[in-house]
Amino acid sequence: MSFFSKKKFTAVLFSEMSGKITFNGKPVKNTNLYLSVGWNDGLGEINKSYKTDDKGNFYLPKIEQEVEIPPLAQFVSYQTILINHQGEPYKLWIASKDDIEEFTETEGKPINLICELTNSRKSIKTKVGLLGTLCTWDISK
Repeated sequence: MSFFSKKKFTAVLFSEMSGKITFNGKPVKNTNLYLSVGWNDGLGEINKSYKTDDKGNFYLPKIEQEVEIPPLAQFVSYQTILINHQGEPYKLWIASKDDIEEFTETEGKPINLICELTNSRKSIKTKVGLLGTLCTWDISK
């Protein structure tokens, strides 16, 4: 293996997540969520669409991918979750992480995840990156 060979490994680009989306406390029903994940400034990108149910609940599965990055590069992934409600776009989740493990973007498995569209976006610095979100959650012990 050459010093200049690309690094190849499996990375969790997005950790499994489920929760509820509300607007003024009422469920955002049957609405599309748009998830975009990528890594290392466009070396790869995955875009998926999901939908809330009639109670505002959603489920986003883990996205794991074999990635290849140039030598001497640091792995970094980004995540964005968008939703349109009543003609307005909302960014539920904007995150980056430099770790390949699951649940590191939230520092544990999130439970009781609630995304209230009228919340102000909060910024959270984690051990592996930054997160901007309208959501709140607890961590599973």
